[in-house]
Amino acid sequence: MKMKRTLQAVAIMAATESCSSPTLLESALLLEVDGLGEELAGLELFIGGDVFPGSDERRFTATDLLALADTLGLHWWVPDHGTATVTARIVQDDRVVAEGTGEWNLEPDCQWELFMNRGLHDMIDDSADLECREFSGCHRKWRFPIAEDAANVEGEALWLFLQAWR
Repeated sequence: MKMKRTLQAVAIMAATESCSSPTLLESALLLEVDGLGEELAGLELFIGGDVFPGSDERRFTATDLLALADTLGLHWWVPDHGTATVTARIVQDDRVVAEGTGEWNLEPDCQWELFMNRGLHDMIDDSADLECREFSGCHRKWRFPIAEDAANVEGEALWLFLQAWR
């Protein structure tokens, strides 16, 4: 018997905003965690590219994200230019059952929001295709199939949906 597995939404927001500290860069990466719970066991996020200048990508589990959100918050100051990469994966029984990477160029004066969900379609456009719809602020979206024996339903995927607000 298959156990139902769900993945609730996680939003990652990169925002360009003025800051009161002169030592911080103007652009920030803010990781917002909405509705995380036990259903996300097995979720891993790897954030990298030029998001953390001078260092490698950073790995976060669902447990890490919850702990950071409750204590320190999830934001980092990032350069206005360069590349951001986010790899999302689901691990079940020590096996990666879904994995994919989204990559985009960082820009000044742009707010980025990255949403993830598990389902037959993305959670923003409510669509199973990879074409962006203008009204949703969609910049790009990616679909990564979930292994058949780990999926709740046939065709289920891990989705990354990137919005850009200029």
